[in-house]
Amino acid sequence: MLDFIPNHLAVDHPWTFSHRGRFIQGKYADVHNHPDWFFITKKEIYLAHGRDPNFPPWTDTAQINFYSIDSRGALIDELLRIAEVADGVRCDMAMLALNDVFGNVWGEVITSYLRPETEFWAEAIGQVKQRRPNFLFLAEVYWGLEKKVQELGFDFTYNKQLYDRLRLSSAGEIRNYLLSGALYLKRSAHFIENHDEPRAVTTFGQERSLAAAIIISTIPGLRIFHDGQFMGYRVHIPVQMVRESKEVPDSSIMQFYERLMVIGSSPAFHDGEWNPMEVNHAWQGNESYQNLLAWSWHYAAETKIVIVNYSPNPAQGRLKVPLPEANIGRMLFLDELTGTTYIRDPDEVSSQGLYIALEPYHAHLFDMTTD
Repeated sequence: MLDFIPNHLAVDHPWTFSHRGRFIQGKYADVHNHPDWFFITKKEIYLAHGRDPNFPPWTDTAQINFYSIDSRGALIDELLRIAEVADGVRCDMAMLALNDVFGNVWGEVITSYLRPETEFWAEAIGQVKQRRPNFLFLAEVYWGLEKKVQELGFDFTYNKQLYDRLRLSSAGEIRNYLLSGALYLKRSAHFIENHDEPRAVTTFGQERSLAAAIIISTIPGLRIFHDGQFMGYRVHIPVQMVRESKEVPDSSIMQFYERLMVIGSSPAFHDGEWNPMEVNHAWQGNESYQNLLAWSWHYAAETKIVIVNYSPNPAQGRLKVPLPEANIGRMLFLDELTGTTYIRDPDEVSSQGLYIALEPYHAHLFDMTTD
């Protein structure tokens, strides 16, 4: 996949000399009112810097004009060329190209341009998919606009909402989010670390970061892992840094991810059917079960069960496990994280539920079989 940045180009990009109409140009009043928004080219034309409305302008960039037909055509031509040599694109800050967002950010400057009737992404994705139906579009998108860009044709969208919940919310709030967005999850790209966010180990703490990694690796959707995450690196690298600092890999974190990647490579976690599971009291008065997150995957004859204690305290509960219709003698739960097998009586599991006891931020990744 290639990183495609539609919102802005470098201040010395050839288009700034040959096609300045593809950028936002500033009139005297614009430059006077917002001097930090603009720069002057060698031809003494004022062009706007790329900008996110919540931050200062990116002063090494020139802002594309998404209300310009020429700009849209040029960007689509670039995407069509990319589609001949790559499998997909990760589209940087994709929401900045939306008509509403672009109009809110630049409306006072682009008064001479009419708002297009169609969205840029609908045009671009439609044309590329017509030529390359399997070409993949991944959107970096925030501000609750994930569903909007999915509707415009994106195959996957960044899931910042889940990231924020894993970082700040309780297990109950995370459960409610997963239950309410099951269809949306399938086209979401889950992460706990990326080039914009601090390292997972420093943000979450080591144990919670590994529990969060299990969650994003075993729910529907695309799973993104950042360079250095598997090594437990702690230093966040700004995108402008030329050379990263040297860190010593954490062997325990490396071993954890090696194991998780093997487990997660099972077809069940990719092509299976995902179902949230119900957890109940282990005994009356013990409310710790509410900190247990649980779901299953069914694929052919395979059944995988995931239980995560996403809290800083021990948790116990009874997991409601669907039983096979055929008569069975024993239920075997192989924890693929540890290699431990738990043998349980089906009558007990049927009547009471599977007893679960997990330490803070620990998990079971069960492969369930019967004999």
